[in-house]
Formats: sequence, C-alpha cells, structure tokens
Amino acid sequence: MAADNSKPFSGPLRFELSDTSGQISSPPRPKCSVRLLRCFCAISFAILSVIAVAIFVTWLAIRPHKPKYHLDSGAVSRLAISNGTITTTMNFNISSRNPNERVGIFYDSMEALVLYDTVKIANASVPKFFQSQKNTTVISPVVRGQSVHVVPGTFTGLKAESLTGQLVVEVKLIARIRFQVARWTSRHYKMRVSCAGAVLDLSGVKPLKPQKCMVYF
Repeated sequence: MAADNSKPFSGPLRFELSDTSGQISSPPRPKCSVRLLRCFCAISFAILSVIAVAIFVTWLAIRPHKPKYHLDSGAVSRLAISNGTITTTMNFNISSRNPNERVGIFYDSMEALVLYDTVKIANASVPKFFQSQKNTTVISPVVRGQSVHVVPGTFTGLKAESLTGQLVVEVKLIARIRFQVARWTSRHYKMRVSCAGAVLDLSGVKPLKPQKCMVYF
C-alpha cells in the first residue's frame, strides 16, 4: 500500500466574497414631495417666529399700565338696621384714570359693591364705557341693599358702630376690561378695585375723606 504523504491542514480558514454587482448601493433619496413639505414647514416656522417676536417687542414697547382709582366722596342717604337685616342706599364718586398714552380701555361690565366686615350689604351695576388714553372718568354708582340678611356677629357690630354716627366700609369695583392698541384689542381681563377703610358719616355733616384705591388683576 502506498504511503499517504499529505499533511493535516492547521492554518485558519479564509473566505473571500466577491462583489458581483461591482458597486455599493446607496440609500434611496427622499421623494420630491417630502422635500417640499420639509421646506414649507421650515419657512412657516420662521415666519411665525418673526411674527411672535414682533408682537412681543410691540407689547413691551406699549405695555399697558394699570388704571388708577380714587374714592373721591360718598354719603349714606338711607340706613335701616333691624331684625338681623340691613336696608341701605349709598352713593359714591370714584375717579378712574387711564395713564396710558397709546392704550384705551374697554369696560365691558362693572359692578360696585359695599362690604361691611367682608359681608356685602349693597351693590349696583355700572354701565359699560370706553376710556380713551390719558383720560379721567368719574364713576358715580348708587348702591342699594334691601333687607340684606347679616350673620349675628356682623349684625351686632354693624348696629353698635352705627350708633357712633359713622360706618367704616369697603367700596369695591369688579370689572371685565379689554385693552385696545390701534385696531388690536386684547382678551378680557378681570379687574378688582378695593377702597378699604372708607369712613361714612351717617349724619351727613362730615364729608368722606378722599383716598387712593388698590387695583388688582
């Protein structure tokens, strides 16, 4: 028998893959409609950003200041306290100042209230109006309360204080307003005006001391 002179293969196995196509395939390009959509979105975003910045800069330049309020005078024309109820009629003069040079104010609704010890004892509606720039408007509500029930503790204090010839109350205004700049009008804002510690002389001899009111939004 002939001897087998072949040696065992001990080296690593190597495999070579040949590229039969001759080139590497590239990923498919996006369709034309997709490119147009991306371009449209980018342009729209840029335009909206410019408009938003312009509106913000304009608002900063003409940012409206809060109106200023003063309680000028007030009087009690009727006051009846009995059986846990109060019936009253009061009248006030309240000046409203718009300090803005370019901003007008729409007062779409307003209510005047009188509170004693945080309890509403009289109220009245104020007709809506427009306040132009740098304008002072005098509001003269006549507030009434008819047989308003008052809790015992408040009623006792109210009756005792009325015997001294004066009454310390809070006059409040609650309004829905809008700011106007040229042809642009803002959304509605709720405004509260508080004239606290107003001393009313029940004899009608001493006038009410004028005072500054606080304005809140």
